[in-house]
Amino acid sequence: MNISLVDETDAVTEDGYTWVRFKAAGAITALKVVMIDTTKTGDAKIKYVKESLASAVGQAFSVGFALDTVADGEFVRVCIHGFLENAAVDTDVTSGVIVGPTSGGSVGLAIAGGASITSPPLALSLETAVADKADVYVLN
Repeated sequence: MNISLVDETDAVTEDGYTWVRFKAAGAITALKVVMIDTTKTGDAKIKYVKESLASAVGQAFSVGFALDTVADGEFVRVCIHGFLENAAVDTDVTSGVIVGPTSGGSVGLAIAGGASITSPPLALSLETAVADKADVYVLN
């Protein structure tokens, strides 16, 4: 089954990264980490994303970084692989570390690898973060 809701493609590769189009389950800010919205049912379960939660271990798998700022119900492109500039990562992230969703901290912000990451690693930081932003290479 294709997951794109618009053009029946699975993914689009351009400018050094690959993205997939989802529907937003709530407002999403560009460059934040997003996760599948598992509160949906049926086919919708794999077609909606929301900003990754800053919650306990066991949250849904984060799939990538949003490329667009959108309102609830709008389409959002999500970078699932490749180079991405200015991704939302914690200011404590340094160059060369794996980043992923958190079990604490800010919603939609990736942190440096370690015990606090609550789902598989998401990206490799290519620089030290400044003001919660860094270039990353998304690993999915």
